[in-house]
Amino acid sequence: MEELAAVLEGITWQNESNAEGNIGDNHEGFVADPDEDIFNEGQYLREACQPLYINVRSSMLEATLMLMNIYKVHDVSKKFVDELLALFHKHLLPLDNCLPPTMYAAKTLTGKVGLKYNNINACVNECVLFWKEYETLETCPNYGSTHFKAYGKSNVAVKIVQHFPLVPRLLRMFRTQKTTKLMTWHSQNKSTNGKVHHVLDCKAWAHTNRTWLEFGGEPINVKLGIAIDGVNPFGKKCNAWSTSPVLFLNYNLPPWLVTKKLLLLSSMIIPGSNSVKSSNFDVYLALVFKELVQLWKEVRAVGVLQPVRRKEFTMGVVLMWTIHDFPAYGIVSSCQH
Repeated sequence: MEELAAVLEGITWQNESNAEGNIGDNHEGFVADPDEDIFNEGQYLREACQPLYINVRSSMLEATLMLMNIYKVHDVSKKFVDELLALFHKHLLPLDNCLPPTMYAAKTLTGKVGLKYNNINACVNECVLFWKEYETLETCPNYGSTHFKAYGKSNVAVKIVQHFPLVPRLLRMFRTQKTTKLMTWHSQNKSTNGKVHHVLDCKAWAHTNRTWLEFGGEPINVKLGIAIDGVNPFGKKCNAWSTSPVLFLNYNLPPWLVTKKLLLLSSMIIPGSNSVKSSNFDVYLALVFKELVQLWKEVRAVGVLQPVRRKEFTMGVVLMWTIHDFPAYGIVSSCQH
C-alpha cells in the first residue's frame, strides 16, 4: 500500500499538448484505438487528480485506487465495497468530498483515465476465443458447445480471459518527463567496462540494433520480454485451481525497476488449470500476437512525448525473448510433454 501511494504521489501529469488535435488520415502505421481515449485523458486526469476535499493531500484518484487495491488484495465482496464507499462518502468525510459513492462509480473513474481491461469469452474446449469474427457467436464453431451457463435468471460466460491492452499503456509511459526519462535511460547508460550491467549490454540487444539500424537508433523504441507461468491465487483454499498470467517486462527501464510489480505490464490472465497446454496455447497468444505485430509496424502518437517537445512521435516495439521454466518452455514451443 505504501508503494502504491508513493507512486501515485510522485506522478505529475502534463497534458498541455493534448489539445493540438488528432493524427491526420494521411499517416501510415497503427494509431492507438480511439476507444481508449488516450488523447482525451488529460481532461479526465485533471478532474481525477483534484483534492479529495479541501485542504487534503490525497486526490480523488489516489483514494479510489487505494480502496480498490484493498478490495482486490483481501478479496472482499462488491457489496462490502459499496457500503464502505457510501459510509466514507456520506458520513465520515466532509460534505464537499468527491470520493465515488459506489463501486460502479469508482470503476467508471478508473476506466476514464485508462485503467481498464477487456473481458473475452473463451470456449470450454480451449479451441477458440469469441472475439473478432466470432464475437457474436453463442456456440463454438468447432464443437457447437455454448460458452454461457445459467446463473439465476441470467446467463454468464463459462470462461473469461482478461486482456489488458498494451499499446495505450506504453504510450502513457511518455506522458510525463519523469517516466520518459526512465524509458530512454538505456540510451545513455551502456556499460563502459565490458561487463554486463543491464540487458542492453548483452549480445541479443546489440544484434537487434545491428539488424534493424533505424529501430535501434531511436531510444523511444521499446524492447520487451514476455513471462508466462501458472500460479494458484487461492493458496490452500483450492489446490486444484491454476491461473496463468502473461506479463511483459519493459527493458527500456533501469535494471532496478524492470521487475517492480507496479511497472510490470500485465497482458492476460488465463483462468483454469487446463487452459494452458502446448496444443491450445496459441489460441490465447493470438491476443498478444496481434498487439506485437501492430507495435512492430510502429505506433504514431500526437502530443504525448513531453521532454523533447515533439507534437508527433513514432514508437516501435520488439519482443526480445520469453521467460519461463522448462514445463512452460515446452508449452510455448508447442512440444508435447
